Amino acid sequence: MSEKKKWEGGGEDQSWYSSSQTTLLEVMPLLTAPLSMMGSFLILWYLLWNHMQGKESLRQSLYHRLMVSLSLLDGLSSTSLLVLGPWVVPAAIPFTNLGRAHSYGACEAAGFLTNVLFGSMWLSGFLALYFVLL
Repeated sequence: MSEKKKWEGGGEDQSWYSSSQTTLLEVMPLLTAPLSMMGSFLILWYLLWNHMQGKESLRQSLYHRLMVSLSLLDGLSSTSLLVLGPWVVPAAIPFTNLGRAHSYGACEAAGFLTNVLFGSMWLSGFLALYFVLL
């Protein structure tokens, strides 16, 4: 049985997952974030390269503007997930195994950045609406 950690809120860790499952859930985004970054930046590079070659105009096509915005936000969110990762979570939080931070400031900054970058979900919705109305 895994050792339960006490935390400031009182009581013990009431996680639904075992310690190994929690670690796997914390490590998986670190493995998939580089793939997402590469895909997003390749799409962004392709669209901007075609724009520079004069093949497509980003100002005239709503689709291309949505794709550039979506790729940029997705690339930034993947980068922040990889750079900030699970280690900015304070060690006092019982629901994490990789938490190493000594203050809540880094965790709050990571949470703020993650919430700001949720705009990619909105852009995905606008892209879907674009195709429905097309």
